[in-house]
Amino acid sequence: MKLIKFFIFIIAIVVLFGFFDGTSLVLADTLNAVPNAKHANDNTGEALSEITTDNSSVDPDTLSAVVASDGVYTVDKGAVMQFITFDVSSIPVGSTITAVSLRLQFGAEDGYNGTNSVRYDNGGGLTNTTITPTDITGFSAEQSYNLFSAGVDTLSEIQNIDIEFTSNDGGAADAIHFDYLWITVTYTPPAATTTIGNGTNPSNSSIAPGASATELDTFTLQTSTGTDTVTAATATLASGVSGGLSLVEITNNAGSTTYCSQVDPASSTVSLTSCGIPVTTTLTSFKIRITPKSHADMPAPSGSTYSVTGTITAFTSTNTQAGTDTNSATVTIDNESPANVTGATGTAGDAQVSLSWTNPADSDYTSTIILRRAGAATSDTPTEGTTYVVGNTIGSSTVACVTSSTSCTDTGLTNGTAYHYRIYTRDDDVNYSATGVVPTGSPFTPAAAGDTTAPAAVSDLATGSVTSSSIVVTWTAPGDDGNTGTATTYDLRYSTSTITDGNFSSATQVSGEPTPSVAGSSESKTVTGLSASTTYFFALKTSDEVPNTSAISNIPSGTTSASADTTAPAAVSDLAASNPSSSTLDLDWTAPGDDGSTGTATSYDIRYSTSTITDGNFSSATAVSGEPTPSVAGSSESMTVTGLSESTTYFFALKTSDEVPNVSAISNVPSGTTNTSPPPPPPPPGPPPPPPPPPPPPPPPPGGATPIGRLYFHGKAYPDASLSLLARGGSTFAPTYEVDSNIPVQTSGFFYIEFTSTQPDVFYYAIRATDKFGASAQSTFYEVNIQRGLTSVENIFLPPTILLSRATVRKGDFLAVSGSKFVTSSIKYEIDGVEGGVDPEYPDTGSYKLLVNTADLGVGTHAISVWQQDRNLGPRSPKSIVKSFIISTLLVPATDLNGDGKANISDWSIFLFRWASTDTSLRGTLDLNQDGKTDISDFSIFIRGLRR
Repeated sequence: MKLIKFFIFIIAIVVLFGFFDGTSLVLADTLNAVPNAKHANDNTGEALSEITTDNSSVDPDTLSAVVASDGVYTVDKGAVMQFITFDVSSIPVGSTITAVSLRLQFGAEDGYNGTNSVRYDNGGGLTNTTITPTDITGFSAEQSYNLFSAGVDTLSEIQNIDIEFTSNDGGAADAIHFDYLWITVTYTPPAATTTIGNGTNPSNSSIAPGASATELDTFTLQTSTGTDTVTAATATLASGVSGGLSLVEITNNAGSTTYCSQVDPASSTVSLTSCGIPVTTTLTSFKIRITPKSHADMPAPSGSTYSVTGTITAFTSTNTQAGTDTNSATVTIDNESPANVTGATGTAGDAQVSLSWTNPADSDYTSTIILRRAGAATSDTPTEGTTYVVGNTIGSSTVACVTSSTSCTDTGLTNGTAYHYRIYTRDDDVNYSATGVVPTGSPFTPAAAGDTTAPAAVSDLATGSVTSSSIVVTWTAPGDDGNTGTATTYDLRYSTSTITDGNFSSATQVSGEPTPSVAGSSESKTVTGLSASTTYFFALKTSDEVPNTSAISNIPSGTTSASADTTAPAAVSDLAASNPSSSTLDLDWTAPGDDGSTGTATSYDIRYSTSTITDGNFSSATAVSGEPTPSVAGSSESMTVTGLSESTTYFFALKTSDEVPNVSAISNVPSGTTNTSPPPPPPPPGPPPPPPPPPPPPPPPPGGATPIGRLYFHGKAYPDASLSLLARGGSTFAPTYEVDSNIPVQTSGFFYIEFTSTQPDVFYYAIRATDKFGASAQSTFYEVNIQRGLTSVENIFLPPTILLSRATVRKGDFLAVSGSKFVTSSIKYEIDGVEGGVDPEYPDTGSYKLLVNTADLGVGTHAISVWQQDRNLGPRSPKSIVKSFIISTLLVPATDLNGDGKANISDWSIFLFRWASTDTSLRGTLDLNQDGKTDISDFSIFIRGLRR
């Protein structure tokens, strides 16, 4: 074994100093080219295989004729042996030919006296060689002829040469026998080449600022022989597009591996270093991907459009480089503001302002947003990348309208107040027009009008579908003034006798008539609570806001059907309130039936109050509008109750009616509390609501110790994590043990742990979280004095987890730091006790990734840790565990095996020791290209690192 290690050492020293003095040993290769075919003039009757193998043990004197498979190629008197097309396919194209020799061995039957020589034809006719078969004892020694000196010096000439011999024995018919015949070629293969080519590029695309990484170009790499590594590359982009990019990177074809990248490129020539792209003889595709800047990082409106193209125009590798990446797709980043509206005007009315305009002809126009401000002109501007709805505030202005139409009526205004307006447009990529337009006539002051015109009388009141207790009534909406505008209220009445203008007021008034729609709209109302098998007459009057009241409508009639239905729907028992906002709560329940829990009911009546609801006060609670139409029994139902006050607890109850109507008993009465509205400007979305309070104490376990107290732990971790509850006794030096494990975390990142103790005591507890990447973080230990009842430890904020992309990084390169965090937290880091930057607020997935620039860090070992903080500058978590990394000045940091920042003979000694080791784990530390094995490729990388 010592001898083997010494031999390896001697070889390595020879290779190393061969590299160091700039020389290298190039060995020539040889190939025996055998004939592929016989010429048509060959009349020996032999197979080619008879002369392509050496069988000199045969005695020529024992052969007298052409015999198949006798081991030699026999040429009888007058016969012609003629071979063409020699196989040189194994010689690489571009090789340098240094020697070509015709080699053969012959023998003759006793008495042969022919004088013909072996001849060749190189395109200039048959030429004699110096090989003339004669009568000898047995087979001759190998005979050769220097074809190279005779001018046969290219692969084409060697392949197409014609070798011929004709037996001309002057005596008896004695034959010449050839044992073997081939051409030996000596050549030097061409130097290894790495070739770049243009792959199948992605399709052209258009993306918005803030979009994810997008494929720009596909290129291919391939070596002529062996393997190679591309360590650096230059991507040349279209001129002037770098200002729209936050990242340029090279990845594998699937996009799952990033080899190198450049953050915020400063020009269209992007230098990508420390790539480590593997290249083999297999043609392999790679990608250039680009990531656009966010709206916030783009130039201010009006912005511009970036038409990005880009190819690899240069790369660095060990082999000679060849080929070109010729073209790419075009990725358009749209940060250009749409055009303004034109012809904007407005008119003030009674408590409203009507605006109209002409939208721009931009192909990517999406909508128009109108800002309103009372008492002063508005100069506020929508934020690029933000989508608004009516009622949002922007600075001192309120969003009055969001529409793709060319008009808008802003209602609910105060008469006598001057309102200023500014109109902006928005495109598909959430870019807004740069300046906005003030409509002609702004500000507008609403005022009440002297309205004396009543709505028109409805003339098409009609009855439709009937049940035993209801009739549907339909009509066409009149206007506010005659048949123009929108009226204010309807007064629909019915009676079992015909209705006239004189007895209209004594007819039964219908409750819950619809609010009038704009003139000409179709209206309907289902009149319920009627008696079966009864004819009813209907009449309608319409009023405006004054009110001016219309004349009586036409008087249709309808008859209810017979019914014996006396079974009410079942009472809902699972009504639940959830998902609060500052003004809404969601309700969920299971649909009952028409008759008990069978069939489909007709309507729901949902009510709410700030005090608990009973059957006695149900009718005085606030009725909810817009309840869903009941689904078949057993279906899941839901609706959102809006218009609620913030920070208020509401109680909800529900009754269900069938078509009679038979009305169910009151449902269960859940409650929910709305959130507190955030102050303007609005912050990023807050965290989801915390988990529910702990359940009541469980009953004592049968036959076991009686629970004394309950512990409740609540706080923030990260999604998809699992928790362990750790404990130790009252002493700081007591051993730590695991109380519970695999405790799930909610998708929001909140966690809730309950633990029951059987004896009062002082204990220390901690929470340890393991994230989806296998990294762990742990809280500090909390001292808990367990007493009877509930002991809570709340507002726990676990530190984030931390992972480093590599342990050694070259100075000036970026170190990737990643891990898990709470969904709405920001990540900050600290290196060697000095606070650094903050993460770019990744989408709320519970993960983060930082790129730390090492340009300002000194060579040597550094320590990094991270912590998380609520984005509204709220609570801050403890710091994570500390990770160490090494800064090196080496181009290949992995060459520095002893971590002293240099690559020298000390590292060479370490390399040789590990290379020769039988310990697979120790030898595995030399896997410098990280392909899962330690071989000559890693040796080559190490040697190149030493040379640099």
